[in-house]
This record gives sequence, structure tokens and C-alpha cells, in this order.
Amino acid sequence: MWLFGRKRKKKESAPVQGFGEQTESGSLDLEEKTFREDQKEADIPEEESPAEVHAGTAETVPEEEADTQKEPDSPQETEGEETPQRPSEPPQAEMAQAEEAPEEHAEEEAAPCGIEETPSKENSSMENQEEQLVRKEEEADADPETVSETAVPDQKTVSLYEWGRKKKKKKKKKKAVCKKTVRLGQGERSVVLGEGMPKICVPITGRTLEEIVDQASNAASVFPDFVEWRVDYFEEIHPLEASPSGGELPVNTVSSVFPAVDRALKKMADVLNGLPILFTVRTATEGGRIALYPEDYIGLLLHAAERPEVSAIDVEELRTDSDMEILTREIQARHKPVIGSAHFFGKMPKKPEQMELMDRISRTGADVLKLAAMPSDSRGVLKMMEMAEEENRLTDKPVIAIAMGKIGMVSRVSGALTGSCVTFGTVDAESAPGQIPVSTLRIILEALQG
Repeated sequence: MWLFGRKRKKKESAPVQGFGEQTESGSLDLEEKTFREDQKEADIPEEESPAEVHAGTAETVPEEEADTQKEPDSPQETEGEETPQRPSEPPQAEMAQAEEAPEEHAEEEAAPCGIEETPSKENSSMENQEEQLVRKEEEADADPETVSETAVPDQKTVSLYEWGRKKKKKKKKKKAVCKKTVRLGQGERSVVLGEGMPKICVPITGRTLEEIVDQASNAASVFPDFVEWRVDYFEEIHPLEASPSGGELPVNTVSSVFPAVDRALKKMADVLNGLPILFTVRTATEGGRIALYPEDYIGLLLHAAERPEVSAIDVEELRTDSDMEILTREIQARHKPVIGSAHFFGKMPKKPEQMELMDRISRTGADVLKLAAMPSDSRGVLKMMEMAEEENRLTDKPVIAIAMGKIGMVSRVSGALTGSCVTFGTVDAESAPGQIPVSTLRIILEALQG
């Protein structure tokens, strides 16, 4: 800084070379005074580093040294300390130094001296800022959207359409789960539900022991995959039927019918020659032939679970008079799989309700999920088939979905498409409306399975 101060003093005392030659009188005119005042203001920046000071004064040093050589008796030399003089540089060094200097000083050096005012660094930067502000205001007036973008640069405007598409992309699709299988029976005649072609089941609906044996023999002749014994048709258990008004309990207890049930199971097993037997007591609330108290219903199923002739047990999982989850676990503890079922003969539930029903059955712990309903039109049949296909993809358990009646017969043969693993065919009498004879059913299933 002391060097800068000394140089400034020299500038004040020494005449500016070039102005004396342009004026005729040899004295400084008004333009010289104005230039000298502007030069003083330009030479005193507010804050500059030593490097910037040195770069700014490097260009004027040779001229000032030349002035001091011409005027050795200048009064500035007698004031204060001696000023260290910078040796003169060859022309090539001056050219190299001029190239390394900032662009602002290069412009000052190129401008003709005394003709126009040389703009300073601060003035040029302020002018540039003012021009940018004016340009931004003009752009804001022309396009209002740029105002919001300039004020909040990080915020982006997203249309409702794009927002909806992003929501759909983020939504994860449910992946197909690994399917479980359920084996019914043992030995060579056992059958696995949940793999291969849909399995054919023949219902046995005899009222007496003789009718039961005859129907079992006829069923074995057509080689179904397994049979279902509808115990609610058996007259020997009808003394257990509950009063419709819910009056007094029947005189006979559930244990009193166990011997008749055991005899019928043994006779059927001998005739069926190893075919698996599904034990089913369909109550009146779900289209069956008998109304039972909860204690009798549970007692019959638990007794059947202990019989070696029984391969699986049907449980009406939607009953509200008992804890079906506990019953399901008790049967499974006796090493018998459970087919959890729900039947609707008076209506066809909507698809969301069907999915909820299947979910309720699954939560009880049943091994196989079964839903059957009576459609009123073709749309009801399609809803049931659509539900079966979706449920089969989402759950890891085998699914049985049936639309009953003649209009729903297509659902009984479309298991290869929908994933329904069991269909019911008839030999003598049907247990539900719309069942197809076994001989015809097998031909259709094999053709569709390919």
C-alpha cells in the first residue's frame, strides 16, 4: 500500500504525458482536469488486494519513471523517503505482462488517452447488474410463469394427469405366490389338490345304509378322483336335528349316532377300494338337509377326524355360533386336511364380497378354500370365474369356486382357466343343481387341459 501511495503522489505532481501535446496553449484545459479527477477516483478502489494494486499500477509505472528521468528536480523527490524505482523492461516483457493483466486494464490501455472516459471495474459491473435486472423485469412482464419459477426455483408445477400417472407407477402389483398342495388319502389312490387337471368328486347322497353302499359302488365304477359323503342325507343322524324354533335339546346325544356313522364309513371304504372320502355335514343354513346344534355339529366332525376311512373334512367356516378357527385346528391336529366352505343358494355375492368371504375362510386356517353360489344371470357366472382366477393368483392355497345351476355349468369345467381345483360330477343323483355326469365331465376337462 505504501508503494501505491507514493505512486499516487507522483501522478498528482507529474503532468500526464500526451495532454500537453494535444492543447495549443500548453496549459491543462477543462478536459485535462476532468480526466485527472476521474483518474483519481478510479485509482482508489474501496477494497483491493495487493496483487490487484500491483496489476493496476504496472502499466503506468514505465511512463511515470520516464517523467521522473526528464524532470529530476521534481519537488516530489525531496519529500519523504526514497522511492524504489522499477527497472525498465524490454518491449517483449511488456507485451507478456500486458497479456497476463486483467481484461479491464487491457481495455483501459487500448482506449485513446484524453478523448473518452475509461470505465472503471466497479462502474462496468454495476452497469451489467442494472442491465440484468432490467432484462429480468422485462421477461417477468412478458411471461408470468417465469416469476413463479424465479421465486421458487425448486418447486415444479405438475399437472393432475402426470400426478395420477406417477401414483399408478408407484403402486406395487401383487406378485403371484408359491402355491401349496393338499393331499387326500394315502397310497396309490391318493389325490393331490392344487396341481394338474381339476379333480373330479362324486357325491354320495344315500338315505339308508343300503343306498349309501350302492352309490359308492356306482361311483367307484366311473373312477373319480375322490368321493364326498353327504352325511346330512343319512337318516340315522336325523334324531339330532334341532328344533326350528330353538326349543329343547333332542333326547339323543351326538355320541348315540357314532356307531351308525362308523358302519357306513366302513362299508363305503370296502366298496371304494382306497378312494379318498370327504366327510361333509351340510347344514340347513347352507342348503343342507339337517339343522344341528353347534355342539352336535362339532362333535360329528371331530369324531370323523379320528376315523381312518376319512381323508378330509368339510367345515362351514362362516358359522357364527362357534369358533370355527378352533374347530379347524382341532381337526388338523388329527392329521386331516380341512376344506373350508361357504354356500349361497339364494344369491350371488358381488366380487368384492366374494373376495372377502374367501379371505375370511383363509383366516380360519383351512387348507382348501371353497365358495359356491347361485347366479341369477350370466354376469354372476363371470364374476365368480373372475374371482376364482384372481384368488388363485393371490392365495397360496387351492381354490374351489362354483356357480351353481344350469347357467353356471361352464364354471364347473373351466378350472384349467380359472384355477378351480375341484369339480363335482354325478353318477346317480346330484347333490347340487348344475352338476354334470362324470363321463361327460372328464371328456370336457381333458379336452380343455390339452
